[in-house]
Amino acid sequence: MMRSLTRWVPALRIASRDARRHNGRTALVVVMIMLPVIVGAIALTAVTSGRPTDETYVQMNLGDTAQAQLLQARCAGPVLQNVRGERPWSVCQADVQTEPDVEARADAGFDAGPDRREPTQADLVAALGDVELVRSLTGGVQASTGDRSRQIWVDEVDVSRVPGVFTAGRGRLPERPGEVALTEDHADSLDVEIGHTITVKVEPAQGADADPGTDAKPRHDVVTAEAAVVGVLAEEWLSPGSVAYPGTVPGLASYAEPGPSPHSWFVRGDPVSWEQVLALNDLGMRVISRSVIEDPPDPAEMPLTGHETGRGTDLQSIGIVGAVVGVGLLEVILLVGPAFTVGARRSSRQLAILAATGGTPRDMRRVVLASGLVLGLLAGVLGAMVGVLLALAFNAVMVARGELVVPNIVIPWLLLIALVGFAVVLGAVAALLPARRAAKDDVVATLAGRRREARQHRAVPWVGVGLAALGLAVASYGAYGATVGTDGYGASTTHTAALLAGAVLLEIGIIVAAGGIVTLIAKLAPRFPAAIRLALRDAGRQRGRTAPALAAVVAAVAGMAAVSVYVTSEAGYREAIYRPSLAEGTLEIGLTSLDGANEDRSADLAAAADAVGKVLPIADQASVSVGVPVGDLPDQLLTSIRAQPSPGNACPLAGLGRRPTEQEHADALDDPRCGRLAENSRRRAWAGPHTYVDDGTATALVGLPGADKAAAALADGKAVVNDRYAVWSDGNARITFETSDGKSAETTETIEVAAESVEWSRTQYSVILPPAAAAELGMESKVVGMILVPDEPASDADVAAARAAAESVSGDIDVAVESSPVVETSIDMLVLLAGATLLGVVATWISVGLAAAESRSDLATLAAIGASPAMRRWVAGGQAAVLAVTGVLLGVATGIVMGAVFVDFSAGSSGIDPRFGVSVPWLLLGATIIVIPALAVLGAMAAAPSRLPLVRRLAQ
Repeated sequence: MMRSLTRWVPALRIASRDARRHNGRTALVVVMIMLPVIVGAIALTAVTSGRPTDETYVQMNLGDTAQAQLLQARCAGPVLQNVRGERPWSVCQADVQTEPDVEARADAGFDAGPDRREPTQADLVAALGDVELVRSLTGGVQASTGDRSRQIWVDEVDVSRVPGVFTAGRGRLPERPGEVALTEDHADSLDVEIGHTITVKVEPAQGADADPGTDAKPRHDVVTAEAAVVGVLAEEWLSPGSVAYPGTVPGLASYAEPGPSPHSWFVRGDPVSWEQVLALNDLGMRVISRSVIEDPPDPAEMPLTGHETGRGTDLQSIGIVGAVVGVGLLEVILLVGPAFTVGARRSSRQLAILAATGGTPRDMRRVVLASGLVLGLLAGVLGAMVGVLLALAFNAVMVARGELVVPNIVIPWLLLIALVGFAVVLGAVAALLPARRAAKDDVVATLAGRRREARQHRAVPWVGVGLAALGLAVASYGAYGATVGTDGYGASTTHTAALLAGAVLLEIGIIVAAGGIVTLIAKLAPRFPAAIRLALRDAGRQRGRTAPALAAVVAAVAGMAAVSVYVTSEAGYREAIYRPSLAEGTLEIGLTSLDGANEDRSADLAAAADAVGKVLPIADQASVSVGVPVGDLPDQLLTSIRAQPSPGNACPLAGLGRRPTEQEHADALDDPRCGRLAENSRRRAWAGPHTYVDDGTATALVGLPGADKAAAALADGKAVVNDRYAVWSDGNARITFETSDGKSAETTETIEVAAESVEWSRTQYSVILPPAAAAELGMESKVVGMILVPDEPASDADVAAARAAAESVSGDIDVAVESSPVVETSIDMLVLLAGATLLGVVATWISVGLAAAESRSDLATLAAIGASPAMRRWVAGGQAAVLAVTGVLLGVATGIVMGAVFVDFSAGSSGIDPRFGVSVPWLLLGATIIVIPALAVLGAMAAAPSRLPLVRRLAQ
């Protein structure tokens, strides 16, 4: 063992000396290996710092003295939690498939009844013993001052009893009722400073105090109060919100909508043990205990030992990330490998002397591999240091701007050491093939100054072609399988894996076949001028240098082309399925809730419309109403209003009772009775259901084709439906209104009403009812918003002004404008083009630069026979053109094919839709074909010296 290690010492010494001697090549290799290391170091530092350490977690939740915090989990039964009691990983027992070792506890005390009693303070004291509880209430309130208003979260707690949980950045913390300390964000948005007063308003929560088992919805008056701002809280990681002294917001416990933890208690006094934590879990509380976190129990006593519960592993995302990372590392190896090849050839005489003095081929391989180890170690150490420094600098900048990025800085030393080891392995892998070639060199020919050209086995390119064809077939299978699926449609993990494996195989196949491609294009040399002829022949002779560079260009351009085809196709599909709800540039204002009487709602909307009219001339306007059930009904009421198809016109898939086969699905796409392909529209400005009730006034302002026809029908008391098959032979439609509270059986009401069909999509207007028909169905009209038609289509500036005007009236009013979807792909495409250009040009320049180091004797021959000094530049340009043009053309062709496969996969995953087709960005790809070779050629010619070298030629 020691003898084997000893043999590496001279190899490492030689590699270190060569690294110092050839600074340019060393810097190139180190930078290329550093790039993935830097990215990895930043990611590892961010991930490890993104999770609070135990000390940080305890401090930010319990402060200086609190022993525990008890938080309601709102479970219909016990809670399962990990040691920290973290909310994302503390789950309701009813939602967890328990393991055998916790089944006994899973059955004990489980109560899933709807009338489960929430624990009182007396229950908590009974479970904890002689302790002091400090209650904290959390709720959402509407805060306003002057012309500013917004929803904020407020914690009501006596902060003097839980020091360290909240920290004042400016001013002080609340000390008496009527005082509040705001977060920096809340203070900025409300435009208040210390000493100002804000008004807090608590909206009545639906069903807040309703008796269990009844459908009654209590009604409370809105509660308002004045609060003095005494401080601004320091920025903290995941700060819950502003803090007020208890009693500042009257009725917060009864009225406020529940937040993440509406009722919680801090525990002062004796430590809270793990047994007490389990007892509190059975009461439906999750617990953050200082003593448990500092001295965790045995894992066997914990129902949850980690973070895995409640988080499914996204295998598809992991596969995609893995494929991208793998291809990226392959790019690095392809770019670094030729540098080691040239380095080995520059050291060929040194290696030959080593062989002549008794060195074995293994010793020669060891010297070249040692170069990869040395440069990989250097790149790993520097990359890890730079990555950590960049992560720290970014966090410092964000903290200086008042934004916390991570809760605490944790430098993952062990992971960084592993990352350095990965860089060493990467360097060794990149040097592996050059090391094998160096060991096979002819010692006598090398010492005599003769070059032995590398010879490639004839079968290798065909193996590459076979791998590429296999990869394309596997990827196509994945796309086709996603389209038809095993049961009609839908992508599975198998299909996703096939798609990714096929893409990687295609990439590897092209890399393996690159040497054969270089040989093939080298045969075209006699047809070109001298400079291109020399470049082609040099590429063919030096496949060990040119083939990896060509493969790197192909891979970079293919990735860019594939992503651009996919992004362009998806953007075209999104644009194709978009359905406007109003004419272009038409505004709508709406209320964000359904609370309040119609008179009050109409008054608020009218005031907002007047305010908008002062900043934007309005030509016409009308109120919009929707149909809602009459009376007080359960909160979880589900409603459905639909028009029944006429006899014989129902879609064959409607009553199938199973997933359709491939043929049935294809037939349905061609059947106009089933013509419901994917559609998308913008979010409306108002809340509530979208079954509209109108007498034609609002519909007349919609501005879409058929709006006049629909408005006239509504004015005549007819309903408007969007499906011609929903109008029966008697000219009536059968409108069905179904309601369900999720517990009892559904209630269905059907009426016949004269109807008119207008070809609108279901995302626009499915059914519009006249007021009489709505009343007959047992519905009432609820005013939700207004349509405002400006004199000229509203611009972005107009919309911003209108929104500010409406919000000055009420914070519950939203503003929206109808505008065609803008396909924002140009920036993405430019970024992709820039990345592919950078990689392509870098790969080409590396190869050209390395070629210059090897072509000195050829250039000396040119000088001897009378070549002009400019010939050196033309030869360098020819070498760049051979690589760049060939690589870009192959990359674009490969990328288009792969992009089409990915488009087919996505189209099948989201349901078969003929509008999701392949769209090729010819302009972008055309620019790629021109820009990358042009930059590569011009850069190579500019960097090449015009003076030809004088080199002594030896007999070959």
